[in-house]
Amino acid sequence: MNFEITRGYPMAYTSREVEWLRTNRGQDAVLAAGWLSGRAGARGAITVVTPRAWSIAELEFEHPALGRLVRSGASLTNARGLGSVSGRWVLLAWPTRDAMHRVLDGKPAGLAVLSWSTRDIEPWVRGCRPERLGPVWTELDDSVPQLHPVVAQAMDSLTSVVNASNGMTGYNRDYTVDALRKLRKAGYELSGRDLEADALGRGWYAVMAHELGEITDRIAAGGRLQVKRDRFRDDIVKVWEQASVATT
Repeated sequence: MNFEITRGYPMAYTSREVEWLRTNRGQDAVLAAGWLSGRAGARGAITVVTPRAWSIAELEFEHPALGRLVRSGASLTNARGLGSVSGRWVLLAWPTRDAMHRVLDGKPAGLAVLSWSTRDIEPWVRGCRPERLGPVWTELDDSVPQLHPVVAQAMDSLTSVVNASNGMTGYNRDYTVDALRKLRKAGYELSGRDLEADALGRGWYAVMAHELGEITDRIAAGGRLQVKRDRFRDDIVKVWEQASVATT
């Protein structure tokens, strides 16, 4: 099974620009809750996901906008106890990378992320282009990944042959490592952060996209990764080069 995740559903994230939050404390939560409830509508099933277990009273005291959302009918859970989010509108508050991966791979109806760190949301922002709520967050790189056309062709090939149900193991890993090795040997620059973002935009499972980024950086640094055997034909880079010329 190839990748079936489509991320055409509404997505947004909040800015954590320091000066803005200093003078607008709690406004990020207000924006996230308002954006999500406005798009979910009266029939939309909403889930608020927090990093740890909160009571509704605690949530109302610390973050009134989220408390009001739960009081109005949204369910409340925490990242550790997170169940299925399929078809639900999710407000993911201050997520870790693991929580981001689980929600992105869970096929929600819509997603608003109450941001905490750039590290945990940057690949998603760059690859999936969610709406920004609040001012420009200067610490966040939200640029679209600019792949060399030949590297983009390689990503086309990987996306078509990798079996999403198997994770980054077995022949999936063999294909990935083989493609990246051949690109590096041919002199193409490889960036793990760019390929992770690009893979997310292509609908890869978030966990696999992250592993792709890690493998890319290891190979770009000259690391020797073991595989059972090479999967692509020896002249595949020439095939990608010819394809890239045909599409420009």
